[in-house]
Amino acid sequence: SDITERKHTDEALRESEEKYRFLAENMMDIVWTVDLNFRTTYVSASVEKVLGFTPEERKRQTLGEMITPESVQRANEAFMGELRRVEEGTTETDRSIMVDAEYYRKDGSTRWMENCVKFIRNAEGTIVGMLGASRDITKRKQAEEEIQRARREWENTFQAVGHSTLILDGDNCLIHANAATEKATGKPEKDLIGKKCYEIFHNTDEPPEGCPFEKMMASGHLE
Repeated sequence: SDITERKHTDEALRESEEKYRFLAENMMDIVWTVDLNFRTTYVSASVEKVLGFTPEERKRQTLGEMITPESVQRANEAFMGELRRVEEGTTETDRSIMVDAEYYRKDGSTRWMENCVKFIRNAEGTIVGMLGASRDITKRKQAEEEIQRARREWENTFQAVGHSTLILDGDNCLIHANAATEKATGKPEKDLIGKKCYEIFHNTDEPPEGCPFEKMMASGHLE
């Protein structure tokens, strides 16, 4: 009976170790801890799959060797901001924050990582480091940048149109106007937002008879 119970315990332990090993060896998120000087004290083996550095190499790197200068600044600002909240007593003990950073890979390329970070405290409650989990969001960042690029191109085209061009909402109120509209009315766009087109161009409180904009809004197309 004693041997059977021990075997059951050993088998359960073996299964648990296998599950942990599978998770540790196959996960793509990087789990890490750093001290208050941003020196790595622990990093999961997944760092090599994602960034090319072994855990031992990672522990020898400074923050500036891990991420780009812009990301170093962002990380420092987030760190100092959280410390201020702790000193002011305006944050929860187990609060975590999200910080995006651009990481260097061993081959010289970079990867954008989303970092979920929280402070590590000792038994007395003193902050002694940080615990983080990093996830590769490079594809998402590239998609966001492509969207921003397309928006910039659209806006440049919109502003370059030589005649007055408006974007109206469902109530026929202006939400965006190009530079030609500002020139035609002699007013900056901010003073035109929310106004109806006849208020802008006819300076009246009611649309003039046969107003094409009113017909368009009523019929769904410009006749």
